[in-house]
Amino acid sequence: MKPNENELKMVELTSTNGQNNEPLSIIPLHSVSAEISDKNASEKHTAEESEYDPHKHGNKVRPVYRIEATLLLLKYIVGAGILAIPYSFRNVGYLVGIIGTIFISLLYLHIVHLLLELEYDLCKRIKAPQLTYVGVVKQTFDQSSIRVRPMKPYFVAMIYFNYGFSNILFNSVCLITMAGDLHNIFSEKKVSAGEMQYYLTLIIIPLTLICWIPNLKFLVPFSVMTCVLTLVNVIIILFIGTNQVSEVTHFHAIGDLWQFPSFFAIVLGAFSCTGLILPLKNDMAKPKLLTSKIGVLNISILLVSVMYSIFGITAYSKYGDQTQGNVLSNLPRNHNIFSMFVYISYTIAMGISFAYSFYISFDTLWANYLGPKLEGKKYECLIKYSMKTLINVVTYGFAVGIPNFELFATLSGSLGILMDVGLPPMLQNLLFVKDKLTVSKGIIILKNSLIILMSFVLFCSSLYSSLKDLVELYKD
Repeated sequence: MKPNENELKMVELTSTNGQNNEPLSIIPLHSVSAEISDKNASEKHTAEESEYDPHKHGNKVRPVYRIEATLLLLKYIVGAGILAIPYSFRNVGYLVGIIGTIFISLLYLHIVHLLLELEYDLCKRIKAPQLTYVGVVKQTFDQSSIRVRPMKPYFVAMIYFNYGFSNILFNSVCLITMAGDLHNIFSEKKVSAGEMQYYLTLIIIPLTLICWIPNLKFLVPFSVMTCVLTLVNVIIILFIGTNQVSEVTHFHAIGDLWQFPSFFAIVLGAFSCTGLILPLKNDMAKPKLLTSKIGVLNISILLVSVMYSIFGITAYSKYGDQTQGNVLSNLPRNHNIFSMFVYISYTIAMGISFAYSFYISFDTLWANYLGPKLEGKKYECLIKYSMKTLINVVTYGFAVGIPNFELFATLSGSLGILMDVGLPPMLQNLLFVKDKLTVSKGIIILKNSLIILMSFVLFCSSLYSSLKDLVELYKD
């Protein structure tokens, strides 16, 4: 639409400096009006953004309440990773182990809070009630500088790769634990490579059939049992250790500090709950209770931190330099009734964890990546079940090829250092750089940059250590 005569009138701005009023510039009236209109629209948009609260627009059909959320989070965090905590204490010493565990728990707690704040900020900007981790990555790049947007597909692919590969690593740990426990139930001798392969083959067949079950809800009642069994087993392991060992050598306060990156990876892997935290927040009746000072997240991480510290130093003090990568290997193999209970219950718990972890990662990949491409196709169902089987075959191959519990725990944690610790601060920096820079935001960007640098160094160090151990494993 063409401007009318009034809009084409010129506005003359005059100077008040000096005696003569000299025109400074000539600006079209319609440009001034447009500028004022844009400014008002921007202010209106900012006001609307500040008024929109994503917490009030979520799906509350089946809300999760505070106690239930705490139990779900504890159940998710406390898994097979706790079995490697005493071994990590042996490597770095009990003093470094305790301080390191507290430091890692506080750092990870800060990162999870950062991720939740980032998701909340993005939801307010785009007026969406909730986002997944993949959605957070996508929207961060969409809202950031145009120069970095071409990198979005690569980071999204990295998230999907993390979902798939981390599931394979975790489930390999479950397979190795179950195979070792089954061997210890029937034999007092050290497991051989052939026996390990036999038990792995025996286990993977029923687990694959369980993973064929189309709906996760059938496994939910059993998931609570895994948390109870794990906590009971921790108590029994400490009880057995107290009565089994009377004299310990090489109980150091400070051990080999070159092992700290591996220690960091193992402990971080035992804390990791990034895959659950956003869905849990979205399902809570009052999402703010997740991140409040005495909220679900802080209490859960604090409890787990205390439990890991006590379990690590107690088991290390009992087994000393004989502490194994999987502390279950330190239990007496004389068919002790307590040991038998631990072996049997951990086999059941790891089997449920295997299926639960598989469903969460596979459903995420299928619903967001593979499913939409194959929807309505003739062989969709066949491809889906073939993919489920293939993933379990690959997991089985990893467990057979590298039957080493602590190595898988370190590899899984190494990947977590990069994805769980390094990525959220980087995403926040990308979002802040485009916004108006203030002193407070500058401090946050600097802090985030230091965390990113630290995570990259620790990732490279722990990965190098894991690959070195892998080479030595095959040399032997």
